[in-house]
Amino acid sequence: MPVLEWRQAARVSLLSIVEYISDDNQDAAPRLKDDIEGKGAKLPARPKFYRAEHVPGR
Repeated sequence: MPVLEWRQAARVSLLSIVEYISDDNQDAAPRLKDDIEGKGAKLPARPKFYRAEHVPGR
């Protein structure tokens, strides 16, 4: 099974988002981080489940 490798930029972005949210809600921030990491952990088993799609204008 493939292994999910977080890019450094993705890890920095995630931590930045969590810090921003924790300014307003310290309980929600770690739950969000855990939720995102949990979904990421499932990717190797189902790599096309959260597939990237082209978004016009991006």
